[in-house]
Amino acid sequence: MQEIAQLLRGNGLQLWLLTSGLSLVKHARRVSQLFDAVTVSLDGTDRETYTAVRGWMRSTTCALGLKACADAGMPAGVRVTLQRSNYRQLPRFVELARQLGAREISFLAVDVANPHAFGRNADFSTNLALGPDDLTELGQVLSAMETDYAADFRSRFIAQSPAKLRQLQQYFAAVCGAAAYPPYGAMLQSSLR
Repeated sequence: MQEIAQLLRGNGLQLWLLTSGLSLVKHARRVSQLFDAVTVSLDGTDRETYTAVRGWMRSTTCALGLKACADAGMPAGVRVTLQRSNYRQLPRFVELARQLGAREISFLAVDVANPHAFGRNADFSTNLALGPDDLTELGQVLSAMETDYAADFRSRFIAQSPAKLRQLQQYFAAVCGAAAYPPYGAMLQSSLR
């Protein structure tokens, strides 16, 4: 990895590492020297949610990796894949990211079209997506966040604007057949920033 990263950087490329964070505790210093930015996937704020999302528990290791990056002088970003098991925890994700020294937090919708997402088998359950009963609650969570975390939206600690987060709600409404899908470009921009 080191040789490839040095070759790419030597050719003027900036490198971004998107990782599960499992090895960051051990390799944070080296990662901070090789990459321009690091983003860690964080899918639950507690053991139960991580188990529901990933089928196994690694949240402590992930949290320690985020902290190790911050301690190495390269605060990592946090990326949360929003789904039925974790959408109620959106405010806790923001708080946890701050506590772990993250530089920002961003959200994207779970890929319900891919049966292998999150290590699932081809017989995965469609319970990853929010259902019709969840949409109202997600709207309430987002409304509360707009008020309670207004400063984090302004500072871009929460990478997306409130309007961009509402596109995630529209996506899940479309999955439920209750709305049109947001334009693809808008969803792509929402997930990238």
